[in-house]
Amino acid sequence: MPTLQLASLKELSVPVPDELDADKMRDAVDSEARLQAAIEKLKREQTALSVEFWR
Repeated sequence: MPTLQLASLKELSVPVPDELDADKMRDAVDSEARLQAAIEKLKREQTALSVEFWR
């Protein structure tokens, strides 16, 4: 198994988005979270509908 040396970590660059890009990323993640919550709600509603027919 390959190992990672501390010297290699020190050379690693980590990109940091500017404020505008960070805001866009945050908005995108928030939108995805809202969409996922809506999907989960629809799944629960769908399950509730089918339960009515299969009791």
